[in-house]
Amino acid sequence: TTEIYTLSLHDALPISTRDVFFRQSAISAQLADQVELAFFDRGLVIATALLFITLFYLLYRDLPDRRRQPYWGWLSWMIPFAFLYMPFRLAKEIDAPPATSEGDAVAHPAWTVFAWWTMWLTSRVLGLIAGLAERDGHWDQAAGLDLVASLASALSALAALVLVRRWVFLRGSRA
Repeated sequence: TTEIYTLSLHDALPISTRDVFFRQSAISAQLADQVELAFFDRGLVIATALLFITLFYLLYRDLPDRRRQPYWGWLSWMIPFAFLYMPFRLAKEIDAPPATSEGDAVAHPAWTVFAWWTMWLTSRVLGLIAGLAERDGHWDQAAGLDLVASLASALSALAALVLVRRWVFLRGSRA
């Protein structure tokens, strides 16, 4: 029979595997909990991103006067380097105010697309720099950069929430 060492409520590893990965240290249980939390965090981010990109695609697909094919609502997020500017351009198209019956556009603040995109890019770049600093052993700088990246990511999420609410409203007024 194989002995089982439980790392958390959900994970069980045989003794030999545990010896290889965790060396029976006192911090192995804490490390296992951190790894489990990291996987949960990554899963939550991926699920949220897929939901947002799907909504982004649906809103772009339903635009009556879009400049590109509807599949760019998805594809713009997947192509290397294009994801740095294409979703922003598509978001500006989605955010364009609909014309009223008199032909005038309904005015609304245009800063939210720019704020969302700027904060999103800032969080990505600072997170990358923080990872490089951590790899090189500059723990204090990495922690500070990671904190600022997290703040930028939170601000980006708030701006995205404002945008999604407005886009769903605009979608109803365009129909």
